[in-house]
Amino acid sequence: MNMLCSQTMFFTLPSLQSEGVPGIGRLLKKSSTNFCQMQVILQTARLYLRCFNDNDEDAALILHLNSQPGVLQYLHEFPLLSVSDARSILQTVILPQYENKLGRWAVHLKDSDEFIGWCGLKFRPERNETDLGYRLLPSFWGNGYASEAAKGCLKYAFEELGLAIIHACAHKQNTASLSILTKIGMHYTGDEIIDHCPVKCFEITKQNYSGTSALA
Repeated sequence: MNMLCSQTMFFTLPSLQSEGVPGIGRLLKKSSTNFCQMQVILQTARLYLRCFNDNDEDAALILHLNSQPGVLQYLHEFPLLSVSDARSILQTVILPQYENKLGRWAVHLKDSDEFIGWCGLKFRPERNETDLGYRLLPSFWGNGYASEAAKGCLKYAFEELGLAIIHACAHKQNTASLSILTKIGMHYTGDEIIDHCPVKCFEITKQNYSGTSALA
């Protein structure tokens, strides 16, 4: 899981072109109004989470998110260089999870439809566990959106899917993300090395979720 990041969906074309991604501004602008095929998974007070679609518009959102300074700071990931790269991530990593009613979902503000990042659940077969992850555009950090989206995902996991336990981890130096995991009621379980990163691991059970005031 990466650090919370915040980026807005209404980007200025000059700044996007300066990042060396020709034409991305057109795709991003188009995606701000093209929600006819979206499938909303859950809603919170200020947000709604929807499935990503297999198209260049949503691939452009992922590319823009991962291109922001600081977003990949605590992650062992290679930067995406094109919409085609992001489309490949959609097809091989994100969309297959939807078959199990899990996935990383696009997060939007209710009042403006702005895309601010993603949040969601992912099954990790190598660990036989379902984890919670989130990634927001830097311009939206510090507004409580990551915590709000994460709480919504826990509610969905336990009340809609009937899962028994959810795991999460964050880089040991990612204090903002560690604070979020504690705030939403998750409990520290130990330090590990995951995906070549030193992380702190957390979990929350359905029983603990039902009894925690942090999620009220």
